[in-house]
Amino acid sequence: MWYIHKDTRHRLAVQEAVSWRLNVNRHSIRNLFSPWLARAAALGSNRKDEIVFAQGDPADAAFYIHRGKVKVTVVSEQGKEAVVAMLGTNDFFGEGCLAGQPQRIATVATMTDSVIARLEKAAIVRVIHQEPAFSGMFITHLLGRVLRVEADLV
Repeated sequence: MWYIHKDTRHRLAVQEAVSWRLNVNRHSIRNLFSPWLARAAALGSNRKDEIVFAQGDPADAAFYIHRGKVKVTVVSEQGKEAVVAMLGTNDFFGEGCLAGQPQRIATVATMTDSVIARLEKAAIVRVIHQEPAFSGMFITHLLGRVLRVEADLV
């Protein structure tokens, strides 16, 4: 009988869950989100290296990447910058506003020409309550993000 260390088992479980989330979400979130997106979101085009929001800005909306790539960076009190995430098509960012975060804790800048939807806090809360299929996908997205962060820390 062989034994897998608990940390390895945990890491494998996280990778499997994240992999499942990516396979499910990549194919279906756009289909669930697109009809609502057309009615409730402000879709904007961003050139490469544009700042979507900066650390310290008011956290009043979430964002959805319709097409393109962004990087998420933070600057420490000592002035050191770190890239904490790189996101792409079908990813959300800025969800902290939904949890009552008053200010942005990171800066998000485009890495490519991108099409990004701005989702006002009230609008996304409304769709979460009114659209169960979207709510399920959004929760799956959030849990996937938590699992990736957890995997990075292990």
